[in-house]
Amino acid sequence: MKNIYLLFLIVFGFNIPVFAQVEPPLPSPCYSYGPGAKNNMTVTGSTTFTFNSIADFESPQSSNTITVNVESTLGYRLYIAGVVTAVSASSTNDPIPVNAFSISSTNRGTSPASVTLSESYMEVAYQGTKTSGTTHVLTITRNALNDYKQAPGTHTLTLHIRYCQFL
Repeated sequence: MKNIYLLFLIVFGFNIPVFAQVEPPLPSPCYSYGPGAKNNMTVTGSTTFTFNSIADFESPQSSNTITVNVESTLGYRLYIAGVVTAVSASSTNDPIPVNAFSISSTNRGTSPASVTLSESYMEVAYQGTKTSGTTHVLTITRNALNDYKQAPGTHTLTLHIRYCQFL
């Protein structure tokens, strides 16, 4: 009986916090990707950007290192969300606001020319018909942050990219 109490103490007695990059909930509606290899998304380039010193943030910066190729048997929408975390040498500090970044896409269809990055998924491309492969080049622009007051530290922007088919 003592072993059972010890087991409960070990399993339920410790509350260990876990910090992770949690993906935002998917946009709705978001249908399945359909059968096999006819439906897929390939992302080329890094979806994580690290900023080590906010002292360099006085002017805007653009980067278009992400290419997304989508094959789909139905029309689809391409979505993006971002999460910013910040860690200093000794403790966690306030992250750069995620809305300091904007995203634009080539082959965007009727989607907006540019969207302000959010922790929720935002549409960056719309394809109304099936495609054997449409390439979207995503340009990430960080606005100038010359009035941002924060202690130096590592700031990491992680992008989450999804596509959802629709009927």
